Amino acid sequence: MNPKIALFFMTFLPQFVSITDPNAPMRLLALGAVFIAISTIVCVPMVLAAERFSSAMRSDPRVARTVDRQFAGIFTAFAAQILLARTH
Repeated sequence: MNPKIALFFMTFLPQFVSITDPNAPMRLLALGAVFIAISTIVCVPMVLAAERFSSAMRSDPRVARTVDRQFAGIFTAFAAQILLARTH
C-alpha cells in the first residue's frame, strides 16, 4: 500500500513499452512481475539475515556493545569530516 511504489510503476515502467503496442497492458504486467520476483529474491535473504543479527544482538550484550561502538566510530568520523571540511 506504499504510494511510492505505485508512482514508480506509473512513471518508470511505461518507458519500456511502446504506446502503439496492442499488448502493452500485458507487457507492463510482465515487467511488474519481473520486478516483484527480483525484489523477492533480494529482500528475503536480507530479512532473514536481519532476523539472525537482531537475535544475536538480543542474546549477547557484547554483540550489541560492539555494534554501538562501531556506529559511534563511524559517526565520529563523519563529524570530523564535517568539522574539517573547507567551504569555498
